[in-house]
Amino acid sequence: MNKNIYTLAMATVATLCSPSTFAVDKSVAEAESCAIPAAPIKYVPFSTVQFNARTQYRTGSEKFLQMFRLSGVIKQPDSILKGTYWSIETDSNMGKNMDEFSASYQEIEMNRAFWHKSFYVSPGYVWHWESAGSQVDPYLEIGYRWDPTFTTGIRYRYNYWTYLSKDVNKDWDRQAEHRIDLYITKNFTDKFKIQYNPTFYQKVADTQYYYKNDKRHTLQHNFIISYQMSDRFIPYTELGYLDKTKNDKGDKVSEYQIRLGFRYNLN
Repeated sequence: MNKNIYTLAMATVATLCSPSTFAVDKSVAEAESCAIPAAPIKYVPFSTVQFNARTQYRTGSEKFLQMFRLSGVIKQPDSILKGTYWSIETDSNMGKNMDEFSASYQEIEMNRAFWHKSFYVSPGYVWHWESAGSQVDPYLEIGYRWDPTFTTGIRYRYNYWTYLSKDVNKDWDRQAEHRIDLYITKNFTDKFKIQYNPTFYQKVADTQYYYKNDKRHTLQHNFIISYQMSDRFIPYTELGYLDKTKNDKGDKVSEYQIRLGFRYNLN
């Protein structure tokens, strides 16, 4: 419709500014009134902005966790950062009865995907900090889009704790671990999507740190199910298995997680 209006305006200007329209010389007026109107310019925000809120319950440790995140992708055409993903996140511990709200940790993440046909490479970085100190977590992800509805990717991430903590032998050291994520994403419709995300963690060889399963490695599984109800509102749920953990009594139990959340596009 906008295109038709613009075409009509151009035709009107051409008619009014034709030499045969008036018999008198009006060159001064033509400089102002006969200029061709510019085509409407589509507004492009510097970045998309999305709000993400998620509540989590863990069955083994019997606690609730809350996450809030702002994220987006830079869209400004003349910016060297165009296509860069960014996010700012805060996570809180809400206790067993959702009657607490103590800050657990915060994160800032950035990455950039470089595509070649259906193949992509995405280097990225996570800066994680909490009351004890901070972590530096660089990563590299590669992936392939098999068709418009099916994508797979694998990411290697190195997590490094910048602060000292006591290991299993009560010695002071810095933790570090290898993390490998596999992403298998299937879009069943343009609105309904399921992703399977197994994650493997391994403590580095020269440290004496263990996970809550009393091993130096752990494997976790997570399924994410989302449905886009509108252009702005996307609710989702996550179901996961986080290996073994220890409860308040010191017993080793299975840790499952249930997450409910939504994403909301602000622009």
